[in-house]
Amino acid sequence: MLLELSVFYRQAATALGAGIPLTQGLRLAASGCRDPRLKQAAEDVERRVRGGGALGPALAAHPEVFRDLDAAIVAAGEEHGRLDGSLLRLAERYEREHGDRQRVLLALLYPAVLFVAALFLPHLHVWVTNSFGAWLLAVARTVLPFLAILAALAGAVALLRRRAPVAFDRARLSVPVLGPNLGKMAFARFADTLATLYAAGVEIRKSARLAVATLGNRHLEERCRRVVGTLERGGGLGDGLAAAGVFPRELVHAVEVGEKSGDLDRALAAVARLQREEADRAIRAILILLPVVVFLLVALYVAVVVISSFGTYFRLVGGG
Repeated sequence: MLLELSVFYRQAATALGAGIPLTQGLRLAASGCRDPRLKQAAEDVERRVRGGGALGPALAAHPEVFRDLDAAIVAAGEEHGRLDGSLLRLAERYEREHGDRQRVLLALLYPAVLFVAALFLPHLHVWVTNSFGAWLLAVARTVLPFLAILAALAGAVALLRRRAPVAFDRARLSVPVLGPNLGKMAFARFADTLATLYAAGVEIRKSARLAVATLGNRHLEERCRRVVGTLERGGGLGDGLAAAGVFPRELVHAVEVGEKSGDLDRALAAVARLQREEADRAIRAILILLPVVVFLLVALYVAVVVISSFGTYFRLVGGG
């Protein structure tokens, strides 16, 4: 639905920029929605706005489709007369998120194909030397124990995540290579969200609360509650980021400089851009590493299967 949301917001922003009334622009944007849930929600949003309501609260009435972040950005855009710009920022945000997800899915395609091939191909000699049924039995003997182990691991991870979510997310950040890159991606989402909200005119404390919710890691979210607490006590954003103790020093320093110079919006935009670049590098690193790891594991598995098969064959020949 990410791409659908991007198209919806971009069409509404384009209509507004062209001087088309908001209700008509929303109607046009809703008519182009293909996702049934989004289409139904968008049509209800248009009805609410046509009835005299504001767009921000109309979006907030459908949290199953539109995020709280969307409603806050749109409400701020309406309040400050920059609604078309707010809608465009949301469209660009969803386009980036969709692009990142597509890159990950495409990168996972090769390891997935390699993994499936590793389960079925090494036993082909059984089909050739015996029968198709014998091959299926050999595959089942390999696949079923593996699936049982995989299901047990997945169950253990799900149980740990449900029983101790903060500890689980903290452990994820400690995984070599993967953990630091996941942290970079989380900080990029935080900085990008905060910059977008602040540029749209959302009050800084509310911006911080919404930005913390986009981190996607409960350990980081727990630590970053100190940011909101510092702001509510009258402290600065830089002080709050430093108090959290998890943000990169360069991010904290840039925000502190922006606050002192009175140019916080530009500082946040620069920080968001730098963190997005860090996140892009993190994604590339993960996408390069993952196929290599899967390839090595599959190669090891195939080697074990081949050695085992030939060992059995030579034992039979020797025994004969």
